Amino acid sequence: EHHFNPPVDAQSSIAQMTMFIAVVCTVIMGISRNMTNMILGLMTLQLRFAFEYSTGKCDVRQEAVLDQIPSTIETILSKFNLDGKKTILAACPNCHFTYYPSYKPG
Repeated sequence: EHHFNPPVDAQSSIAQMTMFIAVVCTVIMGISRNMTNMILGLMTLQLRFAFEYSTGKCDVRQEAVLDQIPSTIETILSKFNLDGKKTILAACPNCHFTYYPSYKPG
């Protein structure tokens, strides 16, 4: 049910589109997370330049849009609820069999 109310819905349409492009780069195109973070930074910088073009500075509304754009793809994936649940397993160095974690009380 958490997929029906993604946190990204609260963002501006400009921020949503920027984040969506970053998701496409990583998930669909297979671009590495580091490269996607660089592309994300360049898109944010380009938006800032576009906002500053006519007046030389961003107004409050434009700054708010820029503040909505995260700097990492990991944060964006969580806003789209695409950051799956993870379980870290242990692997035997000899046979490579994987074991689920077990916790002992105390």
